[in-house]
Amino acid sequence: MSEISELNEYQIMIILALYRARAPLILEDIRKLIGGGKRHGYFYTLNLLKDLEKKGFIEEFRIRRLRAFRLTEKGKKFAEELLRAYYGK
Repeated sequence: MSEISELNEYQIMIILALYRARAPLILEDIRKLIGGGKRHGYFYTLNLLKDLEKKGFIEEFRIRRLRAFRLTEKGKKFAEELLRAYYGK
């Protein structure tokens, strides 16, 4: 779980949301999840997602013309470890 120091709070929030959803989320849903608005606009959200993709936590794919994201195995294991540490199970 040493990767946690490389992630910011929004990236952790995205990983946990994708894990809890158990389904892909589209870019707009993720943008709304982290607050949307001017501070967390389209490109800020996209940069967070690209960084997570580069680190191997998520993967991007298309649903028609929409950008969608899902967890990789590494992302699922990270989310499970994080929840296990938090809830103590």
